[in-house]
Amino acid sequence: MAQARVPRFDPGLTVIASNRLDILADRLAERLKIPLSDPLKPEIVVVQSRGMQRYLSMHLARKQGICANMTFPFPVGLTHDLFRKIVPEVQVDYVYAQDIMAWRILGCLERLVDQDRFEAVRGYLQGASIFKRFQLAEELALLLDQYLIFRPDLILKWEAGKDDDDSTGWQAPLWRAVSEFDRDVHRAALKVGFHARLDDGGSERLLPERISVFGVPVLPPYYIEIFGHASQFIPVDVYMLSPCREYWGDIRSTKEKAKLWKLEAATEPDGLTGVGESGGNGLLASLGRLGRDFLANLYNTEFVSSQEDLFEGSTDNTLLARIQNDFLDLKEPGHGRPEPIDPDDSSIQIHSCHSPRREVEVLLDVLVDALERNSTLQPDDILVMAPDIQAYASHISAVFDQANPDLRIPFGLADGNLAGERRYVRAFLAVLELARNRAEAPAVLDLMAMDPVMAKFGLSGRELDLIRHWVRRCGIRSAVDSSHRHKQGLPEYPEYTWRSGLERLLLGYAMRQEKILDFSENLWALDGMEGECGPALDGLIAFVKILFPLLDTLSDSRSVEDWGTLLHELLDDLLAENDEEDTVSAAMAREAVEIMVHSARRAGSEARNLDLPTIIHILKNHLRDMEGTGGFMTGGVTFCSFLPMRSIPFRMICLLGMNEMDFPRRDRRPDFDLMVRHPRAGDRSLRTDDRYLFLEALISARQRLHISYIGQSIADNAVLPPSTVVSELLDYIDANSEYLDAPGEKPRSRLVVRHRLQPFHRAYFDSSGPLFSFCPDNLMAAKALGRMEPVKSAFESPLPPVERSEIDLEDLKFFLKNPIRALCRTRLGILMPSDEARLDDQEPFDGVDALTRFNLRRAILEDLVHGQGNLHEVYVRARAENILPPEVLGSRFFEHLVGETRCLADRVRDDLMGRKATSSVHDSLILGGMTLHIHLSGVGPEGLYRYVPSETAGKGKRRLDLWLDHLALCAHVPEDIKPRPYSSLRSDDELIVFEPLAQGRSKRVLAGLLQMWRTGMARPLPFFPDVSNNYARNELEVGPEKALAKAEEQWHPQRNGTGFERESIRYLSEFAFGSKSPLQYKEFSHWARRVFRPMFMLGEKR
Repeated sequence: MAQARVPRFDPGLTVIASNRLDILADRLAERLKIPLSDPLKPEIVVVQSRGMQRYLSMHLARKQGICANMTFPFPVGLTHDLFRKIVPEVQVDYVYAQDIMAWRILGCLERLVDQDRFEAVRGYLQGASIFKRFQLAEELALLLDQYLIFRPDLILKWEAGKDDDDSTGWQAPLWRAVSEFDRDVHRAALKVGFHARLDDGGSERLLPERISVFGVPVLPPYYIEIFGHASQFIPVDVYMLSPCREYWGDIRSTKEKAKLWKLEAATEPDGLTGVGESGGNGLLASLGRLGRDFLANLYNTEFVSSQEDLFEGSTDNTLLARIQNDFLDLKEPGHGRPEPIDPDDSSIQIHSCHSPRREVEVLLDVLVDALERNSTLQPDDILVMAPDIQAYASHISAVFDQANPDLRIPFGLADGNLAGERRYVRAFLAVLELARNRAEAPAVLDLMAMDPVMAKFGLSGRELDLIRHWVRRCGIRSAVDSSHRHKQGLPEYPEYTWRSGLERLLLGYAMRQEKILDFSENLWALDGMEGECGPALDGLIAFVKILFPLLDTLSDSRSVEDWGTLLHELLDDLLAENDEEDTVSAAMAREAVEIMVHSARRAGSEARNLDLPTIIHILKNHLRDMEGTGGFMTGGVTFCSFLPMRSIPFRMICLLGMNEMDFPRRDRRPDFDLMVRHPRAGDRSLRTDDRYLFLEALISARQRLHISYIGQSIADNAVLPPSTVVSELLDYIDANSEYLDAPGEKPRSRLVVRHRLQPFHRAYFDSSGPLFSFCPDNLMAAKALGRMEPVKSAFESPLPPVERSEIDLEDLKFFLKNPIRALCRTRLGILMPSDEARLDDQEPFDGVDALTRFNLRRAILEDLVHGQGNLHEVYVRARAENILPPEVLGSRFFEHLVGETRCLADRVRDDLMGRKATSSVHDSLILGGMTLHIHLSGVGPEGLYRYVPSETAGKGKRRLDLWLDHLALCAHVPEDIKPRPYSSLRSDDELIVFEPLAQGRSKRVLAGLLQMWRTGMARPLPFFPDVSNNYARNELEVGPEKALAKAEEQWHPQRNGTGFERESIRYLSEFAFGSKSPLQYKEFSHWARRVFRPMFMLGEKR
């Protein structure tokens, strides 16, 4: 028989209160000096956050030299452990956990929905998808769990058949159905059983020897009763952080007083009794309702046996310290003369910015300044919080990681959302999201580019670029194949699918040449499959062979048990673990799957069929619950979310995102929530919780409080209000304080610093104002703006002369089409972005782009001029290449292009009648010390004849192509050959003819162009074929000034809504010429004349 334990400590519930957490931690360390009777038993300290656990364990280690053999459970975890020890019916798994209860509720709703009492729910459930039904079940599970904690009496009444408090009429029978088989093991029943077993005697020996509850800001009455009942047998010490040394459980905010006065006026016709006259600090009453109600609930019980007050006021004479002391003494200043604020007081600063990025940039400057001014302040003395730290995570990393080395501050980012930050989990969820969509080409390739996928299939970055190029050329847009489209409720056609594109790709690799295979199958091999493309193709095929069948499988509904098996197979087949982080992430992903399956099993719902959207939703919820605490108090500035019990003392606390619409958060409680209909003191709400969080931040900042918010619109600079709690703080300061050097002026005019949109505004480097910046890059930019210096060209001095002495005619053409692009590619190895590199995910139902249209018309024209004229092969190839719009839209569009092109084809055939057979010309011309290699096709005795399917042949680039060919041909043909060759270019509406040129003249013009090429290979030239062509022509007609004005209108598309293709792209122009317009260089007119004047004067005839 077990011996009764001799109590080592006196039982009772002791409240140890202080306004400083470090004092409470010191007191806990003193209490723990008296060890437990059993050295192997752990000390139990209840906390409400892992951040608090880390702070407390570090503090105790500093005080005691070590912190070991301690557990830090949350209140819910400890109470469940107590129940398991005292009440034998309790199982290891709590079957009323929210994730398990959601499954139960879903099944019960489906059974009960036809009953009369469920008419209100029936309208929602009928016709709702399983996803919507499961979401309702989750919402009800959360609500019922709240009832178990905040309304246990209501639950017990329902189980006794008393439904009077159920104004909805259906929640009571729903609860009885959910709890039908195990009503003795939910929290409300367990609390009753726990009390009864302890009161019966004998079970108290199973309790822990001592319980400490540290820094928990609020305990619902449910937990107060459990810990209070246990305190009759063991000591329970509650270390309570309180802003006030006085009893403040009955103070009221201005709004609450108004409500009380209104109620009293309505209920006391004989006169007011003064119930609304409670004094105290108005700001404390407004922000501290949550803590006030907890204090009242705690002291309204019979459990509190003793109290220790360890309050300590601040001796600082700063604005922040005075507000904290006002709270401490429950004092409302302002009845006399306003308290003075030192002009140098920076204890509270509020910054109004234009965006989250600017908030973080301002924060960096503020922290650098604070660390510079106070040598004792260290980065780990600083805490930065935001309502949603994930919204700031990318900005924090960008600003703090990439800061100038002299400004770099160590930091840690806590509260990272697992689903948003771990690459393995991102890849896992990306596969599932892909199965919900149409397998769009960009999304599939983005998945393939994720590290776990690349590692699984052995792909490199270069191979991914090659695959992306293939996908674009094959015209792949979306859908695995036509049946995949049909399954998604879309028209069933094969164009633009992965299957059609991959067939072209594989045929191209097998044949290594372009060739039509079978008109009936619409197959056309992809050309250009040269070089070492085998590894990339192997990886792509291996990837899609696993992915595409998996996408089809994922789109079907199946039982939860089968989903678990399938998801584990997905992780095995598609993803690889690269490092330790991936290994941890993979374990978390698998754990989320197991939790889902286990919860369904415990609820008896493992055979229930669910669809993919519901599975994704469930997994994301479980993954969200696995958020880690890494990065909290790790030796640098701590960034974290604004969560309960972040009242850990820091010398400097910074709050980001204090926006009116974001903080405090809005409660979105369902209208059937009975706690909203019948509220009680101590009920929780997001808005009340957040207001108390702000109060905790106010009292936990030891020296400085930095607040920022988006106070100016980034679109039009309109003023935006801050959070209501910030406004209340400013109102409080305005009512009770004034600056010494500005009597009568509201302090908010100086406290609120309004920042500029750009961090390089010169105001940041003008010492006369409140703005400042330490960033040297911003200083350089501000100086440049101050001097109105233009952005400089990247080519401050020419490159060394090009060493090449040989060039092909095609290279010269490429250069003249865009000299800057040619310079960047040839000399610098820089490939400029191109629209061609963009992947589309939508089929071209409304037609094709201009380049595709031109190429289609050219193929049609060639067939009409030289082919049989039936155009079948052109059409089949266009459809096989995924160029045409799908189905009948494509055939009609093709017919339209044919109609557009027939007239031009007739003119071309007329032009060609009587012309003799053509041949090719190959030659190497020595011109000005350089060799020009020419390769001309289609050369007849009369010369060159070209034709293009375009409305005008006069476009600068096309004219240049023919002009260079004409010059090369005339330079090739000896002078004594008569007649000299012509060259002509036919378009839809024009025929341009270049007259014969003498061989010597042609060589001199070509030599000049080669010299231009040599110059353009050393520095950028302001030459743009279309703009320069128009300028050169207009100069002859209206003079240089008007010609330049017209050229400027064409160069700047924002002035007249048009532009010349991509010639006026800002990045290319500014890279080469800086902020000055390239048309303002004297060389612009020089090169325009140099290239086009000979064309106009020597050869062109229209």
